[in-house]
Amino acid sequence: MDSFLLLFLQEHVRQAFLTPFFVFLTTLGNKGALWFAICFALLLFPRTRRAGVLALLSLLLAGGIGHFVMKPLLMRPRPFLELGTLVPLVAKPLTYSFPSGHTACGFAVALILLRAWRRWYRWLALALAVLIAFSRLYVGVHYPSDVLGGFLLACLVSSLVWRFLGEGVAQPAKS
Repeated sequence: MDSFLLLFLQEHVRQAFLTPFFVFLTTLGNKGALWFAICFALLLFPRTRRAGVLALLSLLLAGGIGHFVMKPLLMRPRPFLELGTLVPLVAKPLTYSFPSGHTACGFAVALILLRAWRRWYRWLALALAVLIAFSRLYVGVHYPSDVLGGFLLACLVSSLVWRFLGEGVAQPAKS
């Protein structure tokens, strides 16, 4: 199913006008750069500082567990190494495939912000996480199950961070 979905995306969803957008998005997620920038921006302001700390902790834990524990333990090859007809649209990553670090990092931050913020723009963080996760499939460097694994890792980590440290962080909605 993983292989079928990736090849289906390559053959039927990839379009010349969409490719620059998804390559750009996937690049934003490299090394968690966008998510670190968001966390550090939140740390600058007293009103958002606690949410920034929780988001940063969630990011570091999800990214660290995925990259330093799960990838070396599971050693799943990248799809372009196993599917001869799959053409990656970005430089071929040298790490293992499972779980998707871009997805784990994005959702680790977005799920904290979804809980911590009561304003409409919390949904922007979630939308960015979804788009970056999809970009990993679009550019051909992850299987769908890698992305799902990254999402589930982020759900677990962000839930634990919120449960143990998130009390009283949510900000009231502005009318």
